[in-house]
Amino acid sequence: ALSYVWGFSSKAVPINLDGFKIPVTQNLEYALRYPRRQTQPRRIWVDAVCINQADLDERSKQVSRMKNIYQQAFNVVIWLGEENEPRVGEVFYTGRNCEAFMVLSKLLYRKWFTRVWVLQELAAASAAGVVCGNASISWSVLEIAFEALRDLFSECVYETLPMLAIPFR
Repeated sequence: ALSYVWGFSSKAVPINLDGFKIPVTQNLEYALRYPRRQTQPRRIWVDAVCINQADLDERSKQVSRMKNIYQQAFNVVIWLGEENEPRVGEVFYTGRNCEAFMVLSKLLYRKWFTRVWVLQELAAASAAGVVCGNASISWSVLEIAFEALRDLFSECVYETLPMLAIPFR
């Protein structure tokens, strides 16, 4: 299952699904393109494609099933968007330092983190992976990194603003 933010519907682009052209948002088109496997097909449940958005009755019925869909998914792919920050993929696997803190903290400003709906999808997931452009990491590893960065925050602030000399510990 895919967990993502729809994006602007005014910028719809067509995707090819079994020979049919289906309009989707630009963000969804990117989300489907980036995590593709080159050598084998990938099945992924996407609400905007799997639910007839024009049928209000179907939409309401499917919305009530979404928790089960995310619970039963083998893996939930969390799409944060394109990799605007060039070092995201590299920093996913670097040690604890202030640069890593700055890059990863920028991820928290992605729209995905502001939406209640997608956070509920994550809560229902048994396993999740985070994709940002071509970079990917498991949610559990990213969660550990965020916890480590929280601890590192005071050190980075102290190093960045030594003239304040405010003890944060």
